[in-house]
Amino acid sequence: MLFRSKSGQAVVTGGLPINNDQNVGALSVPAGIPANMAFSGVGFVSLTGGANYTVAPQIGFSGPTALNLVTNTGSGYTSAPTITVTGGTQPAGATALTSADFTITVANGKVVSVYITGATARVYITPPTLAFSGGGGTGATLAFPANCWPAATCNIGSNRQITSVTVTNSGYGYVQAPSAAIGNA
Repeated sequence: MLFRSKSGQAVVTGGLPINNDQNVGALSVPAGIPANMAFSGVGFVSLTGGANYTVAPQIGFSGPTALNLVTNTGSGYTSAPTITVTGGTQPAGATALTSADFTITVANGKVVSVYITGATARVYITPPTLAFSGGGGTGATLAFPANCWPAATCNIGSNRQITSVTVTNSGYGYVQAPSAAIGNA
């Protein structure tokens, strides 16, 4: 992957590996997170290069594709509702999520599941807010669970290049490494 900086280029090397559940005995699963998802977040990010940063760029990630985002199934739905995406913070030039980026399942009048599609590469520094509209029913709600979205900060050295990346929240709910982009909002 190649990302443009203010001047020059920064390159992600080694991909964005996700954590696994090795040595889970030494770790605790955060409250409310399914045990099989607790260690499926970003393990590290490796960047090289870039030049002339006066402020460390921010890193955006695509969302977790293995999490059902439904928080209340509602009732009376005769078709899949539309998802409205608002807010969130994205790196400059990133494309926002739309309703088409989600797979919505309605059964017996209830919205039973909503997943981000695996093919999407929409990146956010902080995740957006989601809401339903239409579909003929009422009461269904959805949201990204707390702390599921990864967060990381770039560290720049005296040479004004990225020297390292610190993962501040690994997130969870990934079955493959997420897409990432650097840049300021």
